[in-house]
Amino acid sequence: MDRALFQNIVIQSYDPATGTAEILGTHGDVYQTSLDRCTCEDFQQRGLPCKHIYKLALSRGYSADAFFSARSDVVWYADGCRVYHTSPDCRGLRNRYSRRSTVSMAEYNGLRPCKSCCGDQ
Repeated sequence: MDRALFQNIVIQSYDPATGTAEILGTHGDVYQTSLDRCTCEDFQQRGLPCKHIYKLALSRGYSADAFFSARSDVVWYADGCRVYHTSPDCRGLRNRYSRRSTVSMAEYNGLRPCKSCCGDQ
C-alpha cells in the first residue's frame, strides 16, 4: 500500500463498467488492473495484491482498512509469530500488536494457520 501512495504510478484510464484501469507503472510499462487482478509481473508470479491494485483501490476511495474489510480472506498476525489467526481475539494474539493480511499473503510469507482459531485448515 505504501508503494501505491508514494511511487510514481499513474492511472491513465478507468472503465467503470468493467472496473478495470490502465495503469502506468514506475518503469513505463502499462498494466491492465482491476481490484482482483493485474498484468504486472509481481501479480503474475505471486497472485497477491500488487502496488497497481492498491493504487486503483486508493483511487476508488478505499482506505487500507476498507480494502481489507471488503475481503473475506482477512487474517491477523503479530510480528515475529509463525502463525496467522482468523479471529483478532484469539489468545495467540492477546497483548500483541497485530497486523492484517490475506490468507494467501500470510501463507506466501511462511505463516501457518493457528490451531486454536483456524481449526483444521
